Amino acid sequence: MSIQNIINIADTIQINRRKVIGIQYTRNEIARISELVTRNPWRFSVKVSAVLRYDLPATRALLEELDRLDRRIPEEITFANNSNLNWMFSYQGSLTLAERNTLRVSRFGDSTHDYNELVLTGLPTTGANALPTAVMFKKGDIIQVSGYPYPFTVQNTQVLRGSSNTISITTHRENFIDTSVVNGSVVAGPAVEFNMFCTNMPTYTFVGKNMVQFDGAFELYEYTGTIL
Repeated sequence: MSIQNIINIADTIQINRRKVIGIQYTRNEIARISELVTRNPWRFSVKVSAVLRYDLPATRALLEELDRLDRRIPEEITFANNSNLNWMFSYQGSLTLAERNTLRVSRFGDSTHDYNELVLTGLPTTGANALPTAVMFKKGDIIQVSGYPYPFTVQNTQVLRGSSNTISITTHRENFIDTSVVNGSVVAGPAVEFNMFCTNMPTYTFVGKNMVQFDGAFELYEYTGTIL
């Protein structure tokens, strides 16, 4: 859990989710924009300003694990353990945690629907959140199908309960979710997990007596290949 330990003590996290876009200009200066369809991976730049005590076994174990992972082995991380930063992915809807736990995946895109459409069932049947006007999710909410390390963000302005047995959510990614997610449960908010590897593992410097600090940011890139 070395990368997770870094996330837990991070001071700042920069998020990059930009797509691969090409822009060409004609001779008469008309812009032509093209997009390469990808899995749109998450990229984080994580900074830790803390100076750690090297004489603590936990610090030496952390450094050893970072050197083992290096820039090639991914690790699942969550922001739920960082109270200073977990607000980034706070859930905006009105569902309680117990109600969110009853949600199940009915469909996640197919050849006859939009590939980025997530359809959920298991909606509340009693109480205020069973009303058609109840807000299930809002734009920017982050969702994950349990057991799959691929968080998605909601693109709808808001998703209402409605009067049917399902709700439909437009997500920011498509085309690579296994159909076996059907009937899977859903995680929303800072408890989602990302499968990340470190493309730039900073070195560390010993300072003073028994102290060590990192020399740069941890550049994390989402691994969207075969699940390890």
